[in-house]
Amino acid sequence: MVIDEAKRAREEGKEKVILFNWSGHGLMDLTGYDSYFQGKLTDYALPEAELTKSLEPIKDLPKPSLAKTGKW
Repeated sequence: MVIDEAKRAREEGKEKVILFNWSGHGLMDLTGYDSYFQGKLTDYALPEAELTKSLEPIKDLPKPSLAKTGKW
């Protein structure tokens, strides 16, 4: 569908922004949605030690910088 829309825009000479979400087939999400809507999910606070451990492999990667463009 997205490709068809892009081709149509090109044929019509129109410039369009086409936004789409590509997140897999959703099969694994269905059980999660069902649990959520049935109120079966519980909140889980990630312990600080777990968070720190999970960030360890990327600690030496470059950090993003904030660019102040004046637009925001």
